[in-house]
Amino acid sequence: MFRVVDFNYVIFDEAHYLKNMKNQRYENLYRIVATHRILLTGTPLQNNLLELMSLLVILMPDMFSEKTEYLKRVFSKNSKLPIEEAPLFEQEQVQRAKRIMKPFILRRLKSEVLSKLPQKTSTLVYCELEENQALKYTEMFSDFKEGKDQHFNYGFYMMQLRRMANHPLACRYIYEDEQVKKFAQLLANDFSYKEKDASKIFEDLIFKSDHELHTMCNSYKSLQGYQLPDSVLVKSGKMRKLDALLPKLKNDGHRILLFSQFVFMLDILEDYMNIRGYKFLRLDGQTSVCERQDLIDTFNTDSSILVFLLSTKAGGLGINLTAADTVIIHDIDYNPYNDKQAEDRCHRMGQTRPVTVMRFIGKGTVEEAILKVAEGKLHLEKQLTSNKESEEANSKTILQLLRNSLAEQQSS
Repeated sequence: MFRVVDFNYVIFDEAHYLKNMKNQRYENLYRIVATHRILLTGTPLQNNLLELMSLLVILMPDMFSEKTEYLKRVFSKNSKLPIEEAPLFEQEQVQRAKRIMKPFILRRLKSEVLSKLPQKTSTLVYCELEENQALKYTEMFSDFKEGKDQHFNYGFYMMQLRRMANHPLACRYIYEDEQVKKFAQLLANDFSYKEKDASKIFEDLIFKSDHELHTMCNSYKSLQGYQLPDSVLVKSGKMRKLDALLPKLKNDGHRILLFSQFVFMLDILEDYMNIRGYKFLRLDGQTSVCERQDLIDTFNTDSSILVFLLSTKAGGLGINLTAADTVIIHDIDYNPYNDKQAEDRCHRMGQTRPVTVMRFIGKGTVEEAILKVAEGKLHLEKQLTSNKESEEANSKTILQLLRNSLAEQQSS
């Protein structure tokens, strides 16, 4: 239908999803014929300047579709420049991008259109790793730096470091290989376990975390007695901090949205909520559409529910949870706009109380580097959308923010 109908207006909500010109969604929507196009987004820039080119082309195809190569030169970094010349080029690049975008952008801040919205306070909460957690993290980081593993994979090691920074149970160090082999043999003889080849079971179990193995011990009769004690659930820096915060928040009448990017972390948090006896709900990517709305309605109407566990992406868009006034981002995202969308679930129209946002950061871990990447992206957006022209180039800042925004930060 879109190919044969000429529209007067086409409005793209959540337009930041059109940042990639090469995906099918972009190509299909680009073909819509319309006299006027309007893009709505709270986050026009999420990763790098090239994303703006994609938005410009779909916004004004007659003007920009034949100029993509020029726009690429404007919005791409120049890796061939000598290092001493790069900062000035990058500062000029930001200013040039601002001039191109300015005629097409109407920016409205939440503070301008929702003047009566209660105050929002954001804080970074640095969490010291537990002693054993810090030891394991250091060992893992040393392996990472020295490349001891012959099958070295940067992405894998980054993920392992993030797991350990969040909770030791997200890795495997308690259940040793010999014990996992025993589990495989026991499961092979367990009528409720489908696979009967112990070697194949072992190959599957060896990649599971301590918490996943602990969960299996609760699920299969043959593994009863091998569960981990409840005390290990609080043996992480972030969990200690949470364990200290929640009783006070509960006593003061606050209600909490607790976000994590990772299903494995939500699983650990769910077990923690159960052992502490807190009433909670959970919504993640596996939650059905029908169940989602029921959970949202239940949380907003039942004040006895203290915590709503949510995955950052599945629970970070399009839902209203103004019954909460406290947001805890358990693990920050490289893309700060995902976290900002999450915190806006309760800091929105209908909120009557001041909102507090806490971001947990594993002190001395890779999360501090991730925070710098995220802050760099926010700084880049501020540079582009500010009404003021920069009077002088801060070479170090501009160079680092562009590198960070392209996720090119190197470990020292």
